[in-house]
Amino acid sequence: MRTLIRYAGFVVLIAAAAGVWYGLAPKVSTSTPTLPSGTQYESLISQVLADDVTNNAGAQGAPQQAVVNGWTERDLLTIIAKENVDILQAQGAVVDATGNLSTTPFDNRIPALLLVGVLAICWLGLTAGDGGRPQSTEAPASTPAHEELASA
Repeated sequence: MRTLIRYAGFVVLIAAAAGVWYGLAPKVSTSTPTLPSGTQYESLISQVLADDVTNNAGAQGAPQQAVVNGWTERDLLTIIAKENVDILQAQGAVVDATGNLSTTPFDNRIPALLLVGVLAICWLGLTAGDGGRPQSTEAPASTPAHEELASA
């Protein structure tokens, strides 16, 4: 009866491992992403450069030109940031809480399978009984040395 329960538990653990492997498989998109084209940002860049020419025309001296160049730089960097966000979203990229970029989803199967493995080891220990050693029904054989000690 004990071995039947033991084998039934291992069958359940095998089913759990198969369920984990197929149920927790990461969902990877197989479609090719459509990336944004450069033409989507040309009008924004043209507007920033036109504003730069207009603002530089009214600037008198190096300090004012430095301020105008700072505005232009800020606007161009904003356009670059928007473009990068669009590219990352189109590729399905994920940035986790630590700031690491991951383009494939995390595979939860490995920790779950490790848990099933630990459960299997625990189940083995719980159902083994007497450390897993088979019980012997025979009496230990007496040796001649034991017989001499018993008769003395």
